[in-house]
Amino acid sequence: MQPPCQCPSATATAASGIDCHPRYDATVSLKWDFSTLADHLGQVITRAEADLRLEQAVYGLDARDELTLHALLADGLRAYYDVARETRDPKFARRATEIALAARQRTLALDSATLWVELDPTADRAKQVVAGLKGGSDVRGADLKADLERALAEAATAGPRLGEAFLELNRALASEPDKAATLKLVQALAQPYPNNAEAQFAVALAAYNTGLADFESSTIALQAIDRALKQKPDWEQAILLKVEILSKQSMDRAGDYLVEILKSNPDAKYINSALVQVRIQQKRYGDAAAILQRLAEQDPGNHEYEFGMAMLAMQTKDWAKAERLLEQLNRAGYGDDGVVESYLAQVAEETGRYELALERFKAVPDGERGWYAKLRAAAMLTSQCRPEEAIR
Repeated sequence: MQPPCQCPSATATAASGIDCHPRYDATVSLKWDFSTLADHLGQVITRAEADLRLEQAVYGLDARDELTLHALLADGLRAYYDVARETRDPKFARRATEIALAARQRTLALDSATLWVELDPTADRAKQVVAGLKGGSDVRGADLKADLERALAEAATAGPRLGEAFLELNRALASEPDKAATLKLVQALAQPYPNNAEAQFAVALAAYNTGLADFESSTIALQAIDRALKQKPDWEQAILLKVEILSKQSMDRAGDYLVEILKSNPDAKYINSALVQVRIQQKRYGDAAAILQRLAEQDPGNHEYEFGMAMLAMQTKDWAKAERLLEQLNRAGYGDDGVVESYLAQVAEETGRYELALERFKAVPDGERGWYAKLRAAAMLTSQCRPEEAIR
């Protein structure tokens, strides 16, 4: 952002007709209120954009939609229902019902319970669930732990299904407000399965979800994820969760862990991407950019790496590099919603090419980005003592 405009001298003011000193005239007051507002909004947007650039350097365009652990949990709440429907096995229908109830997935619970009744007309529990859901009552039952223990025990008889069930567990319990109590519940549920990697992963994730604000939860999380990795040393999800756990303690520890893994697998993209995130948190932007450069060279068709480098260049105020990368992305048709055009406009503004910046801001299509572009353009114009144009 350029410095705010300076008030001209009294002689220049009289000659130009510009009055930089607000009076109590309603029209002038409105203009100055707008200028102040636009300038404030511009500062807020600048800070927000800086934060977003750091996220997008790691996650690409979907930064705001990414979960902290990306997609660590299996997206399989419907898996048991689908299996029950295909196999016509009431045990799977029962399991699907109990898991859906625990996860508070009302529609899926009703579908599963209805199928359960169809497959086993003698199942009183299934009839109770159907009646309760259709009547709007709470049918989760007083003993959630017993329901989940039963579901896990049944899953254990189906081999791989036990691991899938444990991966679903934290999602099913996500709405429980007491995270410490949830951790204790998950520990109890995992206790019969000490050699199941997913069970230990579930404990580590439940501990992580408490916030790791104390030594006990941090220890539980780290020990559990180490047990999971002992069972599955190359498990990507577990490695990334351990990075998250370590980063709560120290970004240096998280970085050292990733560097150690890279010694035996230097080209692992997910490890390198995680290390980019850590280096950004450490404000080691040059190291982060170097990793992204190497990834881009290994996968030249992946524009996400190029975009990440552009965001880091903007963060470090290397405007020439940022503009070069963004123009390449623009020619490649990368992104949507005017994201590249918006950043190109910011580069022009930061380098004092205000007319070009205004032209680029106006080129951003309508939508959320278009709204931000209009606000930034207004802030830029008012800082140049051009509030009338900003209002338009």
